[in-house]
Amino acid sequence: MNMLWLILGDFNCVKSPTEKQLGATPTWYELKDFAECCLSLGLNDAPTTGCYFTWYSNSESNPVWCKLDRVLFNNEWLEVGLLCNAHFNPSGCLSDHSPGIVSILDLFASQPKPFRFFNMWADHQDFMATVENGWNLNMDGTTQFSFCRKLKALKGHLKAFNNLHFSHISVKAKDADLALQDAQIQLEFDPENAAIRDLVGELRKKAVFLAEAERHFYYQKAKLHFLKMGNRNTKFFHDMKRNATKSSILAITKTDGSTITSAMEIGQEFVSYFTSLLGTQVQTLPVDNAVFNWGPKLSSELALELCRVVTPEEVKQALFRISENKAPSPDGYSACFFKRAWHIVGDQVCTAVLDFFRSSRLLR
Repeated sequence: MNMLWLILGDFNCVKSPTEKQLGATPTWYELKDFAECCLSLGLNDAPTTGCYFTWYSNSESNPVWCKLDRVLFNNEWLEVGLLCNAHFNPSGCLSDHSPGIVSILDLFASQPKPFRFFNMWADHQDFMATVENGWNLNMDGTTQFSFCRKLKALKGHLKAFNNLHFSHISVKAKDADLALQDAQIQLEFDPENAAIRDLVGELRKKAVFLAEAERHFYYQKAKLHFLKMGNRNTKFFHDMKRNATKSSILAITKTDGSTITSAMEIGQEFVSYFTSLLGTQVQTLPVDNAVFNWGPKLSSELALELCRVVTPEEVKQALFRISENKAPSPDGYSACFFKRAWHIVGDQVCTAVLDFFRSSRLLR
């Protein structure tokens, strides 16, 4: 079910022996049903603050504390960039359970979603035409300015291209596979039907393409190069998301004792705190130029090589040495984009880079 789930309350069971203090230690037989249920449904524990043990037996002779109350959310929360956390207060005198307060946070509410080039786009048959249509624009200005404006203008074309062909890639891949299976069943009952045979071939190509695109999508989003390329990478991606959620800082206590939960305020507090520790100035000594004459030095020939004019071929060689799976540059474009579309954008890439070496100025 591709919906957002949020389940909270008293589950009357702990997930591990560490969630119970005093009393009989729970066995794996007692824990496995709840643990397997959460695993099969893809449910994750929301980060919590306050009381860790949310239930108390209220027995002075046989005290027991357990974490029975919890907040669970499914993987779809991670996909859309939502995050929730729960704060459990002391139980007080009216109940043996801790009251919980759930906060729902939108990680991208305060900022637009940045552009990112996904390498799967480059494998689509309409990719080159999309790049050509978006690139062949007349831009006035300096070489670097024109190049940057073209990259920026192309983002709109690529976003529309993504929405048309790759939006909700997992759903598209699953639907394509189901359509292929339906056609294969029809062909089994009517093996002499040439139209169905042709349809099966077309649907197989589409299903394979979308399955590969989905795999590359999660491989790139996980941003790790040691992933096995033989699987869909969805499980690893969600594991990475869960780990990021667990390690996220949702609340901190300031030096004055107050608690803040705003992501912006938390960031500002960290900057202020470490600035007070590390932001002091120290006295520096003057540089002794004689130091540069010590040790080995470059020959005149090698020194001239450092000053040699960079060629377009060197620019291309340097770019093509970059792995296509490296993290993209700040503008969102990966090396894959420039490699695949080099015959379209290559001349202007070289011109912009050579302009930097000639002028020693980089457009910001």
